[in-house]
Amino acid sequence: MTFDSVRAMDVTAKEPDEASEANAVVPVRTVLAMAHLKNFRNLRETLVEPSEGLNVLEGSNGHGKTNFLEAICMLAGLRSFRGARLGDMVGPDAQSFELAGRVSGERDDRVIEITGFARGRRVRLEDQ
Repeated sequence: MTFDSVRAMDVTAKEPDEASEANAVVPVRTVLAMAHLKNFRNLRETLVEPSEGLNVLEGSNGHGKTNFLEAICMLAGLRSFRGARLGDMVGPDAQSFELAGRVSGERDDRVIEITGFARGRRVRLEDQ
């Protein structure tokens, strides 16, 4: 996909009617404040607390950069962007993987925890 194929949306303010206002999705700025991964693919145990601004993942091929991004996508949307099954994400010699992330938003902080098994997962969402 090129940038030329992305359509611009008209976001100018209009007088909302009551029905559209009730169903409106209001964008909220959220920041990943912490990510903890355990036995996720080749990442045995990893704790990342990104700094404000730009953060860069650097490493040689096969060292887990894409796996880390996949874990973040799992925390955000409960599925892999690769289309992988849960059992494929469990690290070697492990029975399960654990993902935890703390997200700071304009209104509140939340912690999401996912434990993945070969045939299922457990998800826990906690308001801070």
